[in-house]
Amino acid sequence: MQNELEEHVTSLAQKCIQDVPVIVLGSGASAAHGLPGMGHLSDWLGRKVEVDGSDADETVAWKQFRDRIRTTDLETALTEIQMPASLTKRIVEATWDLIAPADQEVFARVVTNRNELPLSALFKHLLSGTRAEIDVVTPNYDRLAEYAADAVGLCHHTGFHHGHLRLRSVEQPIRSVQNNKPARTVNIWKVHGSLDWFSDPDDVVVGLPIMPSRLPGMAPVIVTPGYEK
Repeated sequence: MQNELEEHVTSLAQKCIQDVPVIVLGSGASAAHGLPGMGHLSDWLGRKVEVDGSDADETVAWKQFRDRIRTTDLETALTEIQMPASLTKRIVEATWDLIAPADQEVFARVVTNRNELPLSALFKHLLSGTRAEIDVVTPNYDRLAEYAADAVGLCHHTGFHHGHLRLRSVEQPIRSVQNNKPARTVNIWKVHGSLDWFSDPDDVVVGLPIMPSRLPGMAPVIVTPGYEK
């Protein structure tokens, strides 16, 4: 019976690989490489987000949040309490400030060790045949999927043009060509935003290179856990 079950699981796994499934990456995929989790983020927000009492709505919302977080998780607390836009902005900035340095540490490791991320081997295997594209869906802000694709010479597409100052490719996806054939590409659908996406003073969303800190006037385009989702 055990052997039959193992054979069935193996056969099912092989069929999934052959059909090239959509890959869904959750927070666990990032936590394994040192990216902060919800618990760490909760503690960080409590220490880094400051409310001076000058805005009554902020003061009330933040007190409610601090009280609620003592008895529940971060996402539940942020779902139950609707924050003023000004407070949400500071939460987003603090979230970026926590996760971005950890993301850059992963990138530094990938630069010196192209086998750092198991995703690289998975991407390479799934694109080893005739298929030119695979799709990844993730709520994570980090760029581990992008790094994993780069490490094995694959293109990646996140909905933006190429270059240092990347604008959204709203009309049609940007596709690379190699030897007159579509280049092997990992399409990464980042449903809650990304650490390298920012809104400029004119509310135009752009993609920027890896940076050690946020540029003045550029707001991170990430959706925090909770109500804003």
